[in-house]
Amino acid sequence: MVYNWTDEIKQEKLSRVTDHLMRNLLSLLLNKDPKARPDTEHVLSHPFLTGGAFSRFQGDERKWDIYLSYRVESDLIHATDLYEALTQRGLHVWWDRKCLQSGQIWEEGFCAGLVTSRYLVCLMSRGAIKHPTVDSYNFETLTVGSRCDNVLLEWRLGLELKERGMIDGIFPVMIGDTGPDGRYSDYFKSGCSPNAPDIVVESVEAKLKEYLNQEGLGLPYRDNMSVRLILNTILGNQGGFFTGNSQTCILAVIDSVTEMVQR
Repeated sequence: MVYNWTDEIKQEKLSRVTDHLMRNLLSLLLNKDPKARPDTEHVLSHPFLTGGAFSRFQGDERKWDIYLSYRVESDLIHATDLYEALTQRGLHVWWDRKCLQSGQIWEEGFCAGLVTSRYLVCLMSRGAIKHPTVDSYNFETLTVGSRCDNVLLEWRLGLELKERGMIDGIFPVMIGDTGPDGRYSDYFKSGCSPNAPDIVVESVEAKLKEYLNQEGLGLPYRDNMSVRLILNTILGNQGGFFTGNSQTCILAVIDSVTEMVQR
C-alpha cells in the first residue's frame, strides 16, 4: 500500500498527526528511497524522542558562516558591499552571484546554501518588500493565491531551520531610503516597513515543503506561517540599520555580523 503512495497522499495522511515533531519524524521514515531515510542514530537523536534540537544527517556540513538574502533589483549594491567586506574579515559567505554553480537551478542552489549556513542575514528595504509601483515586490499586496516570492520563501525556510536548531540565528539589516545627500533615512520612521497582511501565501508553503523534502528534512515543524508572522518574527531578531552616513552604518553592520559569528 505504501509503495503506491504519492507525495500528496503521504502529506494528507501525515496531516492527521497533530504533534509536529512526530509528524516530521514519520515523514522522514516514510521515504520510498532508503538512502533518504534517517539511520538509527539519527532517529534516536530526533527531537521527538530527545526534546532537543534537530540533529543534522551525516554528511551535512556547515559550509557557510553567512547566507545573504536580498532582492537583486533593489539591494544588489548593498549585498555586494556586505559580501566583499565580510569576506575580507575571513567569513565564508553564500552569495548567489559567487556561489550558485553554473547551470544550477536557482531555487535548488539557494535551498542547499541556506541549509548549510550558520546565520541568515536578511536585507530589508522599501524597494525589496514595500515597492511603491511593483506589486510583486510589496508584501502589503500579497494574497493567498500570489505566486511564490523568492525573498519571502528564503525567510520562511530560514525560520523553519532556526526552529530546528539547524541555523544559529537570523540578522535583519533594515535599510532606509537614500536621500539626495546620500544619507539613509530611518527605516521605520520613514515608512519602509510594510504593513504585512495576516494571510498565508499557499505557493510559499508548497515550495517550503518541496525543498525540505528535497533536502531530506521531512515536513515543516510549523504549518502555514502568515506573511505578517514571518515578517514580525524576522524583525524580532537583533539586527542592524542603514541609517545616516553610508560608510558609518555599513561598517557598523559589518562589525555586528562579524561579532555575531565569532561569538
